[in-house]
Amino acid sequence: MKQFKSGRLPSAVAIFTCVLCGFAGAARAEHAPAVGITRIAQWKDDKKAAFTMEFDDGIANHLSIVIPELQKRKMVGTFYLNPAKAEQKILLDQWKKAPDTGAAVLGAHTMTHGGFKDLAGAEEEIGRSQEIVLDMVPGKRLRLLGFATPGVPPGRWPITGAEKAQILAEHHLIDRGDFAGHGAMFHERTADEMVGLAESALDKGGVEYLVFHSVGPGTIPTPVPLFLEFLDKLEARHDRLWITDQISAHKYEAERAGGTVRVVEAGSRKIRLTLTSQADPQLYDAPLTLVTQVPAAWAQCQVMQDARKVTVMPVNGTVQFEAMPNAGGITLEP
Repeated sequence: MKQFKSGRLPSAVAIFTCVLCGFAGAARAEHAPAVGITRIAQWKDDKKAAFTMEFDDGIANHLSIVIPELQKRKMVGTFYLNPAKAEQKILLDQWKKAPDTGAAVLGAHTMTHGGFKDLAGAEEEIGRSQEIVLDMVPGKRLRLLGFATPGVPPGRWPITGAEKAQILAEHHLIDRGDFAGHGAMFHERTADEMVGLAESALDKGGVEYLVFHSVGPGTIPTPVPLFLEFLDKLEARHDRLWITDQISAHKYEAERAGGTVRVVEAGSRKIRLTLTSQADPQLYDAPLTLVTQVPAAWAQCQVMQDARKVTVMPVNGTVQFEAMPNAGGITLEP
């Protein structure tokens, strides 16, 4: 076989090699994500699913056991109160302090948990409970609260679904909904079955919730060791699961569903975006998580929206950050 000197290829081989290099380069260019391309994450922090723990009736052991255990794990729960119920009235001062722990968001569960006789009574039971919970937690008056329908004696809920929906809408209450397809505490017998609801959310990329009453002795009790085992199993999924409260999950889902992100400019030195949502900004005022493709040369990225400014580090060519819908343009720079 004829030998060729090093560095001297026949022209046909050279041409073939160049063609291959050209194809490889074209393939790389074709598959490289475009700078500036941005998506709205399915859930906050680009988690795969959302999960909420919900606690009915404002029971004393929620304050003494549940909230401290959630706080240890940097988790949060939604606690639905009956402000006029005798055993809760004596705890209202403690419940006022519960949100300060970062582990509790308060919701309404009617005034007495006893039902009502007519539409006027429904307005008092439902609407008044919302007003009292608002008074307990400082903040703007016009805001959403979670609502959980209590189990009441027969004949003590004499309103239609439409009438209930109208009262909830007037008071900016978001209904938790029915247990069907979800996980009332008393349907679960083991920690694995309980955390199976979180796995269901992860499988679907959606949101699920689990309802508890007493943790420890009391109404529809969950043994404390079982509750703690469940929390530990839930915590092990924290990297994929957004463990949040009812209203935060609802806001994010509604804003994302009506959200649009648009790339205004995408270059090597600057990316500009707009983020809008059809959700009412007076009530739906939570940030959304955006994930943006940035140039490979960016070692870090500064994200600016109005007066807000944050520095984030790219991971695999993308940056993840929070932005407010309908709140001005978003600029990314190296």
